[in-house]
Amino acid sequence: MTRDKFFELKIALTEYISKYGIYYSPELLKKLQENFIASYEYKGYIKCYLMEAYEECGLSEGLYKNSYGAFIKHMKEDCDINSDLLEVGCGIIPSLAKSLKKEQKEGTITVIDPLVKIKDYGNLNIITGNFDENTDVKKYNLMYGHFPCTITEEMLKSSFKNDIDAYILLCGCLKGGYINFNHYLNVINNLLYRLSLESDRSYKFINYPDLPYTIVKTYK
Repeated sequence: MTRDKFFELKIALTEYISKYGIYYSPELLKKLQENFIASYEYKGYIKCYLMEAYEECGLSEGLYKNSYGAFIKHMKEDCDINSDLLEVGCGIIPSLAKSLKKEQKEGTITVIDPLVKIKDYGNLNIITGNFDENTDVKKYNLMYGHFPCTITEEMLKSSFKNDIDAYILLCGCLKGGYINFNHYLNVINNLLYRLSLESDRSYKFINYPDLPYTIVKTYK
């Protein structure tokens, strides 16, 4: 890392914490401070809490692997983003949705997460709370998630139950006792198959070389 890049990151971190640090737990804030600079030149995929910060600071484009940028690119190609969208599992600072909002020509974006406490951010509608298959999604045309982790299955159930499209980048953290990602993928596939038997909705798995895991898309 060059000296100039080091000081650029240091200034960005200071400004970010000054503005958004109050929304973090002490433990996660400490992790952010320890890893914001150290992880920037990592050649793998970046953890979610760091991606949120890098995206807000305008630093994502300089990453070796920018999963936010790739996700938005493919979502624009695979879905109609010019409608009313719901992001599930947006994290503490919903910077992915903020960037996606800039790509919209019309429509709204609502975000939901029990961790999101900020009230006014990026012209988004913000809901602090949990999501499950019974959450009211009637006003939305598409729900999406970038590594929504354990809530993925609830999103898929909601998609079929409420007849709403979904676009989800699966998480590889394997929370829930899965042996490996293929085991997890089989569980998701079995769930989708069962849901599809009682619906006229379809689904497919999509793999892109610039994303670490599979995307699941449900549609009519």
